[in-house]
Amino acid sequence: MRHFFLFLLGGLCLTACVSAHNGEAALGPITGGQLRSQFAEFEQAYQRFQPGPRELEAMQALKGKSVLVFLGTWCHDSQREVPRLLKLLDVSGVEIEALQLIAVGLDKRDPQGLAQQFNLLYTPTIIIKDDTREQYRMVERPAGELALVLQSGVMEAEEQDHDTKKQ
Repeated sequence: MRHFFLFLLGGLCLTACVSAHNGEAALGPITGGQLRSQFAEFEQAYQRFQPGPRELEAMQALKGKSVLVFLGTWCHDSQREVPRLLKLLDVSGVEIEALQLIAVGLDKRDPQGLAQQFNLLYTPTIIIKDDTREQYRMVERPAGELALVLQSGVMEAEEQDHDTKKQ
């Protein structure tokens, strides 16, 4: 009986999250502008976040990189972290190669199959790529300030690449 009530409560929570957006969660490619205009939580979080100089400088580590983001419009972690990433990219002026936002369903799948291709388990997942190779992956929530965590991950990957080339 207890499991039934937990199941029912979980279903109500998910229904409430999806209902907040007229019953529709985004699926597949979406732009930052679409995300912010169609989902109020993303716009509100974007406006609230004010990055500091250290975070803006750290974003330069992404120069020339591709950024792939898997998110759930229904996911509270995505509603917190994705607007922060978008604001950091906008305000820092870093010139990245590409930004690709992919919205997934509750089942962590998207129509194009990219989530499966990248073995998506949790949202948001932010993947930093250099050319076609994955350099760093941040899953769900950073262990610190987002920009500094991304910078650290990219720098560590580049150091490993450098060490491998020396051998």
